[in-house]
Amino acid sequence: MTTRVLIVSTVFHQAKLLEKPLLDSKFAVVVATGEADGLALCRQGRADIVILEGLQPGLDGFAFCRTLKSDPVLEFLPVGLITDAREPCQRFEALQARADECMLFPLAERKYLTCVRSLADLSAITRRAHETQVIVGFGGHGPDASAQILLLDPEPSSRERLEEILSAEFRVVVARRAEDAVARMAREEFGVVLADEAYLRGAGPMGSLLLQHLRIARLSGRVRLLGIGDTAYEPEEGVMEGALERPVDRCEALARVRTAFRKHSLDLALRKLCAAGEVTAPEPHFSGSPASIRMAA
Repeated sequence: MTTRVLIVSTVFHQAKLLEKPLLDSKFAVVVATGEADGLALCRQGRADIVILEGLQPGLDGFAFCRTLKSDPVLEFLPVGLITDAREPCQRFEALQARADECMLFPLAERKYLTCVRSLADLSAITRRAHETQVIVGFGGHGPDASAQILLLDPEPSSRERLEEILSAEFRVVVARRAEDAVARMAREEFGVVLADEAYLRGAGPMGSLLLQHLRIARLSGRVRLLGIGDTAYEPEEGVMEGALERPVDRCEALARVRTAFRKHSLDLALRKLCAAGEVTAPEPHFSGSPASIRMAA
């Protein structure tokens, strides 16, 4: 099923910039030019995910997101908010509005499409959860008590920052080397793994072993996998859900990890029903990472 993306934008030029890479990637796109039209399309069930900028002429994207998330019918509709990279307060407001994805403008097409595909993945899992009534028991949007992250980052500064950011909401297990990560994964279950993919590729046989193990775990749906890297880093297509770039942004990291855990929780509930013979096994969904192209205003 083709994912239907609703772009809510009052600026024609910007709407076209957001629309073109989605059409090229075979998404179905509809553009709403105002709040009323956007809400109407959502309530008519004509959108699987919503993309909009936080601040636009005549439209408060943060308020629009809060309206969706406060509506019992629409609260699970995935929303991606685009904020100005120069304005940290906007990213905080996006987080407070319960946006499922926080993207920084100006956008690189590769990163933009990776985020949209991640939202499409969330939409597919959420739809299936609604169909099987898993969503009824899922309740809130936060992690469950057993939510646990494995963090493998060889860079001390970003590792410490990620641990500080995420430990307020999740149990964070830190691995400094590939060998440590392999040992922890042999003993414990993790919902989300954050790993420096470039480091693993250069970490010898143990790094290759762990990377292969992570690929298998990701493709089987047992974990959600996020990459960590520098600005030029491109996450492996079809394996990594997305990436966190150094220097790590607090709001972007929290939004991305919360969404990854939400997917993991729903996927786990669906797989338990599958094991009990009540539903068929969920299909894996993938996030791609096409080549980077600047999208400037």
